[in-house]
Amino acid sequence: MRSEGPLAQTEFGGEGWSPDAGDDSWDGAEVMMLLLAILLPVLCVLAAAFTARSRGRR
Repeated sequence: MRSEGPLAQTEFGGEGWSPDAGDDSWDGAEVMMLLLAILLPVLCVLAAAFTARSRGRR
């Protein structure tokens, strides 16, 4: 076993953070906001492309 000395705290950033102490789970709101941020610009570009294409035919 390792002893808890000053080196153990500086190993993971110096603030007592350990890799298994953080909450790495994503909740539904974070996933939805990420999908919205990725998909919304894509949908806007596609809508603009199809709108410009249909205006050219008139």
